[in-house]
Amino acid sequence: MLPETPPFADRKEAGRQLARLLSYMSGREDLVVVGLAPAAIPVAAEVAEVLEAPLDVLVVRPLIVPGPSQISIGAVTSGGIRSIDEPLVARMRLPAWAAGFLAAIESSEAAQTEHRLREGRSRSSLGDRRVVIVDDGLASSNELKAAVAEVRLRWPARIFLASPVLAAGIALDLRTQGVETDCLYEDEIERRGAAPFWYSDPALPTFSEVRRTLEQARRRSCPQWAAPIALLA
Repeated sequence: MLPETPPFADRKEAGRQLARLLSYMSGREDLVVVGLAPAAIPVAAEVAEVLEAPLDVLVVRPLIVPGPSQISIGAVTSGGIRSIDEPLVARMRLPAWAAGFLAAIESSEAAQTEHRLREGRSRSSLGDRRVVIVDDGLASSNELKAAVAEVRLRWPARIFLASPVLAAGIALDLRTQGVETDCLYEDEIERRGAAPFWYSDPALPTFSEVRRTLEQARRRSCPQWAAPIALLA
């Protein structure tokens, strides 16, 4: 049953609740948590801490067609992996070159954002690892599909998608692709952009907050490598 009031005060609380659900994975040496930036990093950080796993980051951006309607036709990752709603593109009679041009721009922006968040550090190795992709419950189907496809290219042993809330249709679609899913609430519809439905405080984390959260996670997992947090202020 869905809640009548927002079940989470904020994304950190959602992360703590989700971490308890995922505690069966705690302590595994082959585990890596990948948070979708920026929105899901507060959630993912709580999960990574409880599971005693390193936290990595992946930036996925929606492909929004410019105009008053602001229609999303898909998503693209920082690595250039695209998930396009081809039937929607056809109905809009959008030229293929236009969709490709938009994807190239957003992919470049995502790559730059991820580079800044990493502070020069390389991506975590995901080969033969159990990878838990963490969302905040508000990413679209295309964003999650693009994230999964990006992670799959890095040869993980298993892929999990963990989220405070997950639309039932998306969960089923991901499971048919071999992705294991865990969520606190399985919604019957895809509530894109409905942050106030789930969070009393729906505000997105700022870039500085995301970067600081990632740095704190690095200090926990590799304290000898992490730069002082004061440098990020």
